[in-house]
Amino acid sequence: MRNEIGLMEENLHNLVGQQLHLEVTDHGVYDYDIAKLFEAEETKYILAQRLSPEREGYLLKLIDLGDDWYTLCDIEDDAEWERARAASAHTDTLHR
Repeated sequence: MRNEIGLMEENLHNLVGQQLHLEVTDHGVYDYDIAKLFEAEETKYILAQRLSPEREGYLLKLIDLGDDWYTLCDIEDDAEWERARAASAHTDTLHR
């Protein structure tokens, strides 16, 4: 797994607008901001968008560890990534 970030947050909607440094396979590390928090099949995800004119997207999963602690990580399962992609409603380029 390339990207795995631990965080503590009472209100997950506060994550929108926060910046991340994410590694994209075979491309490098880029700056993203969290654009959207959404849910699919009782799992929380975020859509981050690259800080560039193209605003390419990146999907990550939020794993609830309890007591307002979360792990933000890559989606490794192909079927889960497809579900998250569809639920994100993002129609431009998406990375994983």
